[in-house]
Amino acid sequence: MVSKEEFRKEVWQIAKDINAIPKQIRLREMKSKMGSCSANKVVTFNNSLLSMDLSLRREAITHELLHIRYKNHGKMFREVLKAYIKRGNSLA
Repeated sequence: MVSKEEFRKEVWQIAKDINAIPKQIRLREMKSKMGSCSANKVVTFNNSLLSMDLSLRREAITHELLHIRYKNHGKMFREVLKAYIKRGNSLA
């Protein structure tokens, strides 16, 4: 389990790595999804991510942050997401 502060640090590290900087990061309870990204670059994550494995958190974080650059789940989005997940981002 990571704290909200630690989670936000992870989000900022990944955001810098993939050049997708959000205007705001929110955490809240969500019933059916792990996160969302608004047109205004506000990313919201499910509180349940705090207790998930690091690799699952990274994938969910990367997915939502990439929506800042790619608004849908088109081919480019999927290819870029796959590339970032495969290399594991640049986090230690």
